[in-house]
Amino acid sequence: MFIFGDERDYNKDMSLQFGANAKTYNDASDVQKCIALYLVQMMKKRIPQRAKVYEIGAGTGHLTRQLVGLIGDGRYTVNDLSDEMLTVLWDELDMERAAVERQCADAETAEWPEGLDMVVSSSAVQWFKDPLNIVRRSAQQLLPGGTLAFSTFLKGTYKELEHLGKGLDYPDVESWLRVLKNCGYSDIEINTEEQVMHFENVRDLLLSIKHTGVQGEGGGSTSYSLLRQLPLQLTYNILYVVARH
Repeated sequence: MFIFGDERDYNKDMSLQFGANAKTYNDASDVQKCIALYLVQMMKKRIPQRAKVYEIGAGTGHLTRQLVGLIGDGRYTVNDLSDEMLTVLWDELDMERAAVERQCADAETAEWPEGLDMVVSSSAVQWFKDPLNIVRRSAQQLLPGGTLAFSTFLKGTYKELEHLGKGLDYPDVESWLRVLKNCGYSDIEINTEEQVMHFENVRDLLLSIKHTGVQGEGGGSTSYSLLRQLPLQLTYNILYVVARH
C-alpha cells in the first residue's frame, strides 16, 4: 500500500510510516490543518457542554487543539496508531491535558470509550482497511442524539500519481451517504472541497508526501525519469460529514 515500497504488515507499516515523520508532520501538513479548521466550523453548533469525545487518528493534534477547548468540563480521548504522533500532540497541549486521555491503538479493532457524545476524526479514516466502518462502529458507541463528525478523502486525491500506478482509491460520496442512512443517522450534512498544493520542484512534492506519511496504492519502486514527469502539484478531494445518531 505504500507509494514507495512493498506491502507488508499494514498496521505495523502505518505506525512506522507516520511515527517516522511525527516531528515534521505539523510543518508539512498545511492542507490537513485547513481541513481540521473547516470541520470544527461545521460541527461547532452541535458540541454539547461537558461532552465525552473520542477522536480517531488524532495525529499531532490539528483537530484536537481546535476542539478540546470547546467541550467545557468534558472528557476527550485521542486515539492514534502512532505513539510518536501522540507524543508530539501531548507536548503541544498545555492546560487542556487534564481533560485528555491517550489511546495508542488501531481504532478499527480497539475498544472505544462507552457513552460517547461525539466521535470525530480529521484526515484519518481513509487509512482504515474499511473506511466506512467508522460509521458503523460510531452508531454502536454514540449516545442517542450523539454526533459523528469527520473528514476524509475521495477518489481524485493525488490524481497526479495515477499514471504511476500509485493513485488512491476511496469510497465515493454515495457510499458514505448510504451507510450513514442504513445506520440510522439523521441531520446529515455533507460538503466536498478540492484543494491543490503547488510545488517548486519534484523534490519538494516528494518531501510533502513523505513528511505527512501519506500512502498510495501500488508497490515497488518508481524511476526518477517517471517522477520528473509529475506535474508540480497535488490534488486533495475532500469530504466533510457531520451527522446525528
